[in-house]
Amino acid sequence: MTFTILFIILAIYYFLYLMNPDRYKNKQKYLNKNQIQHNYLKTIEESKYNDYSYTKFKKKDVLTIAEKQFYYILKKYIRNEYLIIPQAVLSSFIDCDEFRYRTKINKKTVDFIIVDRQFNVVCAIELDDRSHDKYSRKKRDAFVNSLFANVGIKLLRIKMSKNYYKQLEEMLPLEVISINSHI
Repeated sequence: MTFTILFIILAIYYFLYLMNPDRYKNKQKYLNKNQIQHNYLKTIEESKYNDYSYTKFKKKDVLTIAEKQFYYILKKYIRNEYLIIPQAVLSSFIDCDEFRYRTKINKKTVDFIIVDRQFNVVCAIELDDRSHDKYSRKKRDAFVNSLFANVGIKLLRIKMSKNYYKQLEEMLPLEVISINSHI
């Protein structure tokens, strides 16, 4: 009998101890501080080894050497009221309501777009080098060609050469050509 009474008293004491709100709050504060410190240290440790470590990234040029040379020729060739934007992402000037099609253009770029002072696209330029002869690139080029045709933006495909002036004269819209261009 005394054992039963002792067991009931201990059970009540243990129940009251568990229900004490102060004990719970203090323990929760302690756990939160430890958990925060643990998460912080874990984040620092993981950052040393994750795939996004800053040591894996490096700066690179926006344009290739050939693209830079073409840019300077193009800059001399077009009128001052037009701007040249290099490496333009298609989704920055072509939109689509359907997400599955929008993802096809999100990361694709054209080498240059020419815009007027209100930033309306006049035409786009792709500088085609030998990489455009590959099957995968031809497939991408066919998609881009049809896309530009559908949205009504003129796409100029300029072949790599030592003299771009003849191609520019034949392909550029007349309103963008500078009178002072050296042909």
